Amino acid sequence: MQKKLLSWLFMGFVVVMASCSKDEDITTAPDVQAEKPNDTLYVNDSITLRPVISNRNGVNFKWIISGNTVGTDSIYKFKATESGDFKVVVQATNSIGSGSDTFNIHVWSKYENGFFILSEGQFLTAAGNLNFYDYGLDSLYINVYSTENPGSTLGSNTSTMEYGAIIDNKFYLVGKYGAPLVTLNPTTLKETGRIADLPGSSGRAIVGVTNTQGWLSSVDGIYGVSLAGPALGLKLATGGGDTRDMLSTGTYVFALSAAEGVKIFNTADGSVAKTISGAVTGFAAGKDGSIWAASKKALIRINPSTLAVDSVQAGFDIYYNQWDFVSGSIVASTADDAVFIISGTSVYRYVPGNTGSLSAPFITLPAGKYFYGKGIAYNKAKNQLIVTATGNEYGDDNNSLYFYNASNAALINTVNYTGYYYPAMIVFH
Repeated sequence: MQKKLLSWLFMGFVVVMASCSKDEDITTAPDVQAEKPNDTLYVNDSITLRPVISNRNGVNFKWIISGNTVGTDSIYKFKATESGDFKVVVQATNSIGSGSDTFNIHVWSKYENGFFILSEGQFLTAAGNLNFYDYGLDSLYINVYSTENPGSTLGSNTSTMEYGAIIDNKFYLVGKYGAPLVTLNPTTLKETGRIADLPGSSGRAIVGVTNTQGWLSSVDGIYGVSLAGPALGLKLATGGGDTRDMLSTGTYVFALSAAEGVKIFNTADGSVAKTISGAVTGFAAGKDGSIWAASKKALIRINPSTLAVDSVQAGFDIYYNQWDFVSGSIVASTADDAVFIISGTSVYRYVPGNTGSLSAPFITLPAGKYFYGKGIAYNKAKNQLIVTATGNEYGDDNNSLYFYNASNAALINTVNYTGYYYPAMIVFH
């Protein structure tokens, strides 16, 4: 009996000591950190979230989304059921207190993690359309406008889609030869509006000048556009004649007149602030705010505030389409001050102040490949140049996308695809 009593006393002592030791380990509230605080997913994908905690003894967990408790385990599996931004809070509590951190998860919309390629269409066969390249999946999706808008077309099979821009979260497509102006939701591609008949039956480009108003260039000059509809407004009295690319800085709109060169308009009243003759292509906005255009042989740099102009001789023929409207083949980097232009089958990279940077091509297309449409685009999110090319200078069914590092010209990726799409230009979110 005495042995049993001693045994019970010893066991009780061990339990009490273990309990005391455990309590002594808990001296502070949990320090909680998200293992990977920012992540992205596609709809229907999932990810396991794991917090990093300094001391797990005696800790209870709680996972919270939008104020609702969704889990109590030490880890949480997040399932993406819809697109959007989600904050998943992990809270860890012990006898001393609690700590928390947040996992920020962005779930991509269907047409968000990539860029669009506007197709001109094939004459007498198919109207223009959109293709979409998805970065995360390294996949190209064909004719996605038709996919999302069954029964609708971007004009007749004798029209051409040529220009696209996303302005204030609306996707605008502008066509020529009888094609319409169409607005889309940029993440679902559902059509939200249309102007069926454009001035002179040929639109050119569109820019926003206020939150509600835009300007549309056309073969018949510049017209106001109500962005809400959209609805075509009045013709700008000072903006007559075939007007092509445009760029808005808020104070000014820079427009390329086929007859007069660069015309700079005051957005407040539509008056002409300055005309720069000789320009044949434009526009790109440099990192420092400079507006870039080009003549047949020289780059033109315009100060966005004073409108002062200087130029640099290229030493070669700068590409532009002298026969018809195609958006200008000139882009600028946002990582540095470099400007990119096309000549022949090469891209040249001009570094302001360094004329030697134009002495040799930055990129040359593979043999048998030719730029088509605008031909070049700059993705500021990745500091990449993306080139659209075909197997014939007039276009064919042998299409290629080339992805280059915009700082060192390293080729990052190549996507080849077949079909008579005739890529007009690339449009980024």
